[in-house]
Formats: sequence, C-alpha cells, structure tokens
Amino acid sequence: MHALHAALISRQGDGSASAGVQQLLAALEAAGPELVTMDVLICSFGGVGSTQLSNHLNAHGVTTNLLTDTDNLRHCPRPPRFASSQAASESTASVTSPTGPVTGSAAEPKPALHRRDGGPTTSTSASTATAAGAGTAPANFTTGLRLGQDGGGAAPSLPQAPQLPLCRPRHVVYLYGDPLAAVASHYRRGHACHQAQKTSGHPARLSPATFPATFDDYVSRGEDLFGLEDHFRGWSTAPADYPVTLVRYERMFDMEVALPLFSMMCGHKLSEQQVRTMAEAFVASKRPRSSQVPAEYYGRMYRRLLADMDALPHLHTRLSQGCNGR
Repeated sequence: MHALHAALISRQGDGSASAGVQQLLAALEAAGPELVTMDVLICSFGGVGSTQLSNHLNAHGVTTNLLTDTDNLRHCPRPPRFASSQAASESTASVTSPTGPVTGSAAEPKPALHRRDGGPTTSTSASTATAAGAGTAPANFTTGLRLGQDGGGAAPSLPQAPQLPLCRPRHVVYLYGDPLAAVASHYRRGHACHQAQKTSGHPARLSPATFPATFDDYVSRGEDLFGLEDHFRGWSTAPADYPVTLVRYERMFDMEVALPLFSMMCGHKLSEQQVRTMAEAFVASKRPRSSQVPAEYYGRMYRRLLADMDALPHLHTRLSQGCNGR
C-alpha cells in the first residue's frame, strides 16, 4: 500500500491527477497512517547496494521507498523532513532545500564529522537499535503537493529535496562506501551525469555535453561533480528529528553487521528466527564488485572523504535531536 500511496501522491500538483486518483488517495489516507507508512527509507549516493538491500527487504514483505525513485527519496542530499501529527495539518510551505538549510532552521555551515571518539553517534546492535518511528498523522491529509517537485529548468526526473511525505518511516538507513568505486559503477552503467544531477543538489549546473565522458576523465578532472562529500556529510551530520542508521557498504554483508541491521529493520514484522534466516541469505548474496578502480586513482580523489568514512563504525545510529541519548 505504501508503494501505491507514494506513486499516487507523486502526481499531485503537476496537473496529472484525475478525480479517480484523488479519490483513491483519499481512501488510502482515510484508512490511517499505519497503512501507508513505509518500514524503511533507504538513501545513498548510489553504487553502494541500495537496490540490492531494497529488493531483499521487499521480498520478505518489508516496505521501502520506491526503486524507481519517483518519490525522490533514494538519493536526496540530506535527511528529508517528515510530517508529524502537527505538521501534516499545517501549511506545506516548510520543505527542505537541496542548496540551503531546512526551512525554519538556522543556516547550516559544513560541520565536522562525528567520529568514534565523540559526537552524537551510537553503535547499533540488535538490542539497542533505535527505530525512527512512524509519525502519527490525521486521516484527512491536505498537503496537495508533489513529492520532489522540480524547480527551474531541471528535467522532470531530477529530484529536488522531497516535500513533506505524510508519515515518517519506521526506520531510516543511509548506505555509504568507497566513493571512487561508486563513481566507477555509475559510469559502467551509463548514467553518470544523471546520477550526479541527483546527488549533487545542483542539477541545472551539470550537463551531459560538458560532463566527463569516462571514469578516467572524471578522475583526471579531479572535481567532485557528484557532490559525494556534501552528500555524506549531509547525512552524517545535518539535523534530523529522527534516528539515522549509517551502514558501510563494504561491511554490510558481514554477519556481525547484517544481523543487527536486519533485526532493527524487520523486528517489528518478523520473528527472531526469520530475521536471522533473512540476514544469512543476504550475507550469502554478496558478490565481488563489477567496477574496479586502479590503485593509483585513490591518491587523486576523495582521500579525505574515504578517511572520514573509515573513521566511523561500520554500523551506527545517529540519535535524533532531543532523544537524550536513548
């Protein structure tokens, strides 16, 4: 039901929603937030297993944001804001911006990363993982806006920061990993410029005509056109009023990471034994990367970003603001 709801609401505000679509959307929302709340929101800068993780969860009845990215949540550059019980009935003018701070918040200078030796992070385990929690919202929603509504001259498929979805997901997961391997993956699959338009937060500034044509050209240019540094820092440090679990792709298939991760994401739906079986199957599905990066390239780009990633635990949860360490 979540996927249907997300697809329907993405059409609002662009003139394509018929009376029938409006009636179906109203019926879904009238059934209450529990019906349309997704279990897990998965975001990443791409090339780090988000599709594989989503498919595995979906196959076991755990809902995620849309693989098609119609809801514009899969690669957004910082944690989106979700409607609370109060916000859902207020004006929808408060939206996040891909190029500026969250509406209504103080300006956000680029913060230092939270390391193992300090900052608002906490290791996640099967017994201590904190759920994002489904927000309660009134049955009669009145947002009437299209998720990720584009601005300026951006192509329709390119996301701006999502406008307020109606219900907060139960859990929010951010996947990250070797930035050069991720970029190589985008080039191998033939969508490097399009993906950079999604992750950079500045789609109008990038054009296929001037974007580096090959992975080698990209590394030679030495410019972070994908915005991976800001993307990672946005998700690891930007304010969020819900917990965000960060997972290192290269260790995601280790059982000591997979088991507590799946316990957190699926424990509200599946038994302990079902979760373990699910985690074991995911670990067994690991395959070598198809995209290889020459060793000398690591001395040219993303050295600091990779060091910052290496400084974090492989699985940890950023506590939400105001949760007082719980």
